[in-house]
Amino acid sequence: MYKYAINVELDDNDSYLITCPDFQEVVTFSEVKDGDDGIVHHATNAINEAIASKIDRFEALPMPSKGDRLIAPDTHLVLKALLVKLILEENV
Repeated sequence: MYKYAINVELDDNDSYLITCPDFQEVVTFSEVKDGDDGIVHHATNAINEAIASKIDRFEALPMPSKGDRLIAPDTHLVLKALLVKLILEENV
């Protein structure tokens, strides 16, 4: 399954800056490290939005980079994106 690497840096205002090397549009913040409003929650939401945007624009997903912190996007979005990829490959 697709899991995307994220980078997390402590920002100058004591929040966490979250980016994803595979999606340049993924830039989000979290004020807490763990829990329901933590890094994983914000990173997952941002990556899901990036995938949904690619689906809307009929663009293929990038292959996931390797990393220490991996985020699994929602399965239904990945399946839709893979369908888009197949359509693009077959020129349907």
